[in-house]
Amino acid sequence: MKYKTLSLLFLVICGCGTLNKNLIETAERSIFQPLVLTPDYEIYDIRIDLIRQKKEKQVNDSITEKKKVPYHPLGFHLGNGLFIDLNDNLSLLVPKLLNSTNDENFTITQGAPGPIFKGIINYEKTDNVLTKSRLGLFKTKSRKRFHKQGSVISVNEGFFSKYIIIKADSTLTYRTDLSKTTVHKYDDGYYYKTLFGRKEYRQVGKDILIGNKYIFRNKGDVIEILVANGLSNREYLIYSIIKLDNRIYLYDKNYRGLEIILTEKHINVFANNTNIDNYSIK
Repeated sequence: MKYKTLSLLFLVICGCGTLNKNLIETAERSIFQPLVLTPDYEIYDIRIDLIRQKKEKQVNDSITEKKKVPYHPLGFHLGNGLFIDLNDNLSLLVPKLLNSTNDENFTITQGAPGPIFKGIINYEKTDNVLTKSRLGLFKTKSRKRFHKQGSVISVNEGFFSKYIIIKADSTLTYRTDLSKTTVHKYDDGYYYKTLFGRKEYRQVGKDILIGNKYIFRNKGDVIEILVANGLSNREYLIYSIIKLDNRIYLYDKNYRGLEIILTEKHINVFANNTNIDNYSIK
């Protein structure tokens, strides 16, 4: 699959404004933990998008539209709360930010009343079921059932959406009735086979290399996200991530980006200076 573009959520919603440049440049920053490359799965899909891939879809002969690339349940934890899935969607996982483990039950509420929110969504995990309820004018409800037995977890979201994940010492496999993807460990990192070869994930010193596309570089008080140009062998900085006490900032060279404010039971997400999302747990 070729992605025509990538997108940050704030670029879609907020076309103007910036973050607090003075605060970002002068405030005392926290030091990040070392980057890691740990294959894993994420099945709840309660994520704060830092980078969300998009692809063009043909509507008719003359019109195309950009659609979000779906989340993939397989991916890699990079440390410091970062998770990148096999579709190159980079996220912060909301349950982990709210200190919920995979085995715990929870109720997480997303959104808040107001014109920029499309209702409120409740995610309720009870044992082996995650119920997603959208409130507001158009109410919907869906259930995701999962069952774990040893190293195998099966996930059922409906008749046409079932898959299993098998986690072993040197492989991580995602399988449906029609497809199978296996992440293999090798000397320098991990890989999985693609239609035209294979995609590799490697850790080189303090850098994490995601295929031939992204480089994550830990510089102590900042994590840089770069893209690599294979033809010129040059690297280009696209985003920086910093932590200031209970705040996480992701921003570009023009200081446009996300501010994420964390408390024990709440998360507020701002795109530049606009509150775009809230999460709370109980």
